[in-house]
Amino acid sequence: MSPADRTVLPLLMATVSCLTLPPVSWLAWPEYALDSAISVFRCPVNSPLAVPPTHWLTPTEWHRANRFHQPADRQRFVLGRALFRQVAGQISGQSPEQIAINIGPRGKPEWVNDNGWHVNLAHSGNWVLLALAKIPVGLDVEQIQPNLDVQVLLDSTFTEEENSFINSHEQPQQAFYSLWTRKEALLKATGLGINDRLCQCSVLTGTHPVADETIGSTGHWTVATIDVDAQHPAAVAWAGPLPVVHSPVTCYTV
Repeated sequence: MSPADRTVLPLLMATVSCLTLPPVSWLAWPEYALDSAISVFRCPVNSPLAVPPTHWLTPTEWHRANRFHQPADRQRFVLGRALFRQVAGQISGQSPEQIAINIGPRGKPEWVNDNGWHVNLAHSGNWVLLALAKIPVGLDVEQIQPNLDVQVLLDSTFTEEENSFINSHEQPQQAFYSLWTRKEALLKATGLGINDRLCQCSVLTGTHPVADETIGSTGHWTVATIDVDAQHPAAVAWAGPLPVVHSPVTCYTV
């Protein structure tokens, strides 16, 4: 086949809008009912939920938990599953052990339900986070590592404009984590996951066009920075634009 005979497929584009949410108030769950399109839950790793009843997790999940070499990693995994099932059970009126979890093709936990709920888990350091919405949603949190050399990661992870933003920022490490969590939350929301095209997708504050193959989806996506605490920056991403009236995100502490 000659080059002239080949069909050139049109380049499909997505739109990504990025922002930092105003300081959030972490409400006590379940004292406050869900009142927004997207709910983010945080739970400290020393929560009693980190030692749930045995029947809350499946034998397969316990087997996976016991394969972790580091106790902290095992603890966060178990807490993530327990938090997932407790919140989902309270919302659906089921007991935690009745909440069925499937693992998607890229390892993303999925709630098997008939009401259109999407979930995503993230954990780092002292916190495990859960995002819940009726639209595709992604979440990331990172514990700041003061000794991390961010310079070695810039070229493979960020666009030239992002590199300039980080290097000129009065707190380069804080800027690095803000952009990194945005990228990971976005790629978890689309379902693509971390890949070698990170440096082709800008997540600077503003709205950006991006090729669909870079993030694994078309359409409009929004990514918002939130702070879990001073040492744990985070971001949540969802399908759709940001509403102009109020933030669609409500945050809870479990």
